[in-house]
Amino acid sequence: MWLRGLDTLAGLPIILIGLAVMLGGWRMGRVCVILSCAAIGAGVGWHVAHVSSSPWLALALGGGLVTGVLGFLLRAYAAPVLGGAIGAAVVMQLLIPFRLDGWPWWISFVLAFACAGALCMTNLRLVVIIITSLEGALLLVSGLVPIMTMWPGLLRFFESTNRVSWIFFPFMVLVPAIVGYFLQVADSRRHPSGSARA
Repeated sequence: MWLRGLDTLAGLPIILIGLAVMLGGWRMGRVCVILSCAAIGAGVGWHVAHVSSSPWLALALGGGLVTGVLGFLLRAYAAPVLGGAIGAAVVMQLLIPFRLDGWPWWISFVLAFACAGALCMTNLRLVVIIITSLEGALLLVSGLVPIMTMWPGLLRFFESTNRVSWIFFPFMVLVPAIVGYFLQVADSRRHPSGSARA
């Protein structure tokens, strides 16, 4: 994992950004959604570069730029599409033990994407809260990886547990995400005029 190669102190800003997004993402919903689109594009570009042995930096930056611009231009639809993609990813992660392949996999993906996207269309603020809670939690856990390199035994324990149990990493992300979700919901109810538009 490339996070292990970062300097230990590099994990601190990642953790702080993760906490800010996880606890107050609904206030900056539009920015978070556009940045999320860019991050997905960068991830796809990196994956394509990894598979095709192409320069990863150019493809990652290009993918992030393209999807970020598309997210900005189509911002009225960006949140539902992003919510659908995240919902589909979560469902497919939960279906890993069933070892779906071929058309059952695609049907499950399309149904999960359509259901999550439709939910996003009618509950925009709630979806922004869910998305930012998950993203903030993911950044928080990612920021802990460079810091855990100070304790190699602890890092090896987490890595070996993750290899044995497919639910371990999602659980580590889900717990802070749920905390962030409830805190953001409470905050948004105290300040109903805040912005959660996408």
